[in-house]
Amino acid sequence: MFESLGYQDCSTDDLEPDFERIAIFVDAEGVPTHVARQLENGKWTSKLGSWEDIEHEHLHALAGSASMYGIVSLIMRRPRESAVN
Repeated sequence: MFESLGYQDCSTDDLEPDFERIAIFVDAEGVPTHVARQLENGKWTSKLGSWEDIEHEHLHALAGSASMYGIVSLIMRRPRESAVN
């Protein structure tokens, strides 16, 4: 699905000003549970159910075997619209 929106696999969550990134979390069975998006300032944003959006410095703030969000399975990126125009 995300490939159809222009995202491609990448190997790092490092900030690149011309790209926006997403991180896909999965549970122990490999079922997607959550997606976080990297902001232009390098922080990540997540929607936690019906709660407000949050910002977090690192992906591991939500990840882990005991986390309801699971572990990061895949990081993808696409050019920011501002970088394309």
